[in-house]
Amino acid sequence: MANGSEDMETVTIINILRRAKNTNVILAKVDESKFENNPKLSLMSRGTKIEADEILSEELFVKFNFDCIVLPGGLEGAKAFRDCPFLIKILKSFLND
Repeated sequence: MANGSEDMETVTIINILRRAKNTNVILAKVDESKFENNPKLSLMSRGTKIEADEILSEELFVKFNFDCIVLPGGLEGAKAFRDCPFLIKILKSFLND
């Protein structure tokens, strides 16, 4: 997720996937926090504050064997995804598999 991601899309995706059996969901943040005291906190497009489980990093990607990546909508969030070189690298690796 990122600052400006769509609130409902983010929460609904998390909720559905976490209800699935044998599914481990990790909510990772790609951009800098707008909150100095909490780097994992995002301000969503409609003002909801959501805390990520992790910050997206190479270490996180190596630690877990991800089966998929889901990107919630929201214009500002999409811009943050676009501007995250590591996320782009990961997405390209999924295309090549």
